[in-house]
Amino acid sequence: MLTADAVVDVAAGFRGHYTAAIGAKRRLTRLGFSDFQSVFKHHLKPIEIDYAQHAAIALVDFISRPVNLC
Repeated sequence: MLTADAVVDVAAGFRGHYTAAIGAKRRLTRLGFSDFQSVFKHHLKPIEIDYAQHAAIALVDFISRPVNLC
C-alpha cells in the first residue's frame, strides 16, 4: 500500500484535456505515465501508514485490482 500527503494537485496536467475514458488514457500516455497509480507515485512522496492523516491518499492493491481510497 502507498499512502501520501496530498499537497500537490496531481490532476493539474489532466483537467480539461479529455472528455472520455479513452481520452484520459491518451493523456496519461502523452505525459509519460502508464496508469493513474504512476501519476500519484510520481507526484506524491510516500509516507508510513502510521503518519497518514485526514485527506491522505492511499493506493491499495485489492486482489490484483488497484483501488484508490481518499
